[in-house]
Amino acid sequence: MNKPLLCVSWLNGQLKAVAMQRGSAAGTWDSPDSLPDFAALAPVIAEAAAMTRTEGRHVAMVLAHPRLSHQVLEVPSAKGRTLDRIFERSVRTLKTFTGDPAWAAQPAMPTKNSDAALLQVFPQALVDQLAAACTQNSLQLVRLLSTTTVLSSQLKKLPLAKDELALLAAETNSTTTVVIGRGDGRVCLARTLINRWNQQLEPLSVELMRTIGFAEQQSGLVVGSVWLFGTGAQAQAPLLESLLHLPVKVSPVEPSPFYWAEQAAKLPEKDDANLITIEARQAPRRRRLLTLTSLILLILLAVSLASTGFIEARRRDWLVAIEKQEALMLALQKQRDDWQKRNAGMARQMELVRVVLDENLPPIPAMFLSYVTEAVPDELLLTEVRVARTNDAWSVRMAGAAQPTTNSSPETVFRAAITSMTNKLISGPFHVKVDRSVMSGAPTSRGAGKGTNHTFLIEGVIP
Repeated sequence: MNKPLLCVSWLNGQLKAVAMQRGSAAGTWDSPDSLPDFAALAPVIAEAAAMTRTEGRHVAMVLAHPRLSHQVLEVPSAKGRTLDRIFERSVRTLKTFTGDPAWAAQPAMPTKNSDAALLQVFPQALVDQLAAACTQNSLQLVRLLSTTTVLSSQLKKLPLAKDELALLAAETNSTTTVVIGRGDGRVCLARTLINRWNQQLEPLSVELMRTIGFAEQQSGLVVGSVWLFGTGAQAQAPLLESLLHLPVKVSPVEPSPFYWAEQAAKLPEKDDANLITIEARQAPRRRRLLTLTSLILLILLAVSLASTGFIEARRRDWLVAIEKQEALMLALQKQRDDWQKRNAGMARQMELVRVVLDENLPPIPAMFLSYVTEAVPDELLLTEVRVARTNDAWSVRMAGAAQPTTNSSPETVFRAAITSMTNKLISGPFHVKVDRSVMSGAPTSRGAGKGTNHTFLIEGVIP
């Protein structure tokens, strides 16, 4: 892992921390007090982050704990979710504690009968405690490895023959972590012993012999050498060799006070038996994505509401504008109809003028006919107009009838119209001398009503 990390090792109560930057230690801290459990881990993590001055927000931890068990399990040829279900059923059977288990698997040496995997099993409640202690300090626990996983990676660095089986042991505070495997890094057995070579060499040698015998029985192979890693390994190797009657050598890997914590960052992620599930590791990212998605949706909703409000306001403005345009169109249509009526009247007058001009009427009849169109009231309808030349004057004969009216006194309207027209003829430019003016009325019946048909006849001369 190249990103900044706070790497922690918890080895049976002994806690050390390293701030890793680009694969190198940037700051270290060794807790002066033993930490027997995880109940008070949060303030210790806070102190570790402060003392190492870590820049990372992620935590990787290597763990040696009495509740952490290791079991090599034969597995059928299966992959993916099917293999996970097999592991889950096996873990439920193998766990030695109550409650839900956290587990991880990595490839192991095949047994005589089938392929195998090394299961790391740990109480989920303790994993949650570790994760909660990190969360309280705004950190995220992304990697939780067993010391057996770290130690098995050393097998690749031992000068072993191709199929040689070797035992590698390392002191992890008050216990000894043991793995037996080959040079490819796969193991056939992993254990944590309660004895140490610096204090309990003979009891440790007995446990190692039992471990070797069990491994040889399970794998059908012979353990050819024993390798020690850690403080005091060089001094204890000859003594342990005399007890085991096997070559005992010191691991070529150089031990350091913060080796286990540093390996939390340096160990490759592939098949690392990480007890933190991929779902838990990605949970903060999913929460951030969910928050971001929710924020984007809220913004889109706000934009949609604003757009809807704007469009609705514009729609209402358009409706008002349409109503105004329709009212204007109605007014223009009415004005157009009025002008059409006026144009029609003007056309009739122009046609009359044309007829008069085309027929070369004498000046007096032509002018008189033009005047008649103005002198006749709207209440009267001309049916006959004659202008004829006599010896010294022009004789005029005009006949017509009253226009239909809704007036309650049609006769009065008729007489007033005749009087008005007669006065215009007499006083007008032609000074018609009226010799005879006759008005008559005859009963008539039209449709469902009855009335009187008023007619008139005016005769005279133009001097």
